[in-house]
Amino acid sequence: MKDKANTPVRVFIIDDHEMVRVGLQSVLSAHPSIKIIGVHPALENAFEEIQRLKPDVVLLDIRFQNGSGVDLCRRIRKEIMDIKVMMLTSFSDDESICESIRAGANAFLLKSADSTYLVESIHSVFAGNSVLDPTVTARVLNHIKSPISTSSEEARLASLSAQEYRVVELVATGKTNKEIAVALSLSESTIKNYFANALDKLELQRRSQAAVFFTKHASKMHR
Repeated sequence: MKDKANTPVRVFIIDDHEMVRVGLQSVLSAHPSIKIIGVHPALENAFEEIQRLKPDVVLLDIRFQNGSGVDLCRRIRKEIMDIKVMMLTSFSDDESICESIRAGANAFLLKSADSTYLVESIHSVFAGNSVLDPTVTARVLNHIKSPISTSSEEARLASLSAQEYRVVELVATGKTNKEIAVALSLSESTIKNYFANALDKLELQRRSQAAVFFTKHASKMHR
């Protein structure tokens, strides 16, 4: 098992804009805790490169000239689940960001994010957390389209126990499991169990999905 505390995070960059690739590589290479193991300019053959290089985290553009990075994200998360995917965008493309969440992305960030936030986000995602860019999270909630009725979603949220509800509520504020454990005076393993149970009841898979789900529907609940 990899020692996450001492081993650099192995990052693979996929973007069809040369300046973005060069900029990301330059910024991230300056941090000894991150190792760039590959840079790819297109969707073509990207999945094969990921399989070959086995990165810890993939930085993936949402928009390409000949397609969407969301489809590649979905394939990565389905076929190589232990690889984390961080979606990047230059635009306030709310629907694409929501599609990324549904595809199982571990994070989405604006390319305008400062280098410190980017590095911190990579480490947070590598540690098992999800990152939702705070500058766009609130707006994209109004654009989420779900095939499941609102009443059904609210019923699933209502099925959570008091502790499960509180854990999901804190997840939605961006807190890590460790921070939630401190806030609730519980062990981190107990928090993980509560959250796993909550995901099952909500019929979700990702931390980011739970955060968006809660933020969208909690205001309609009376608890």
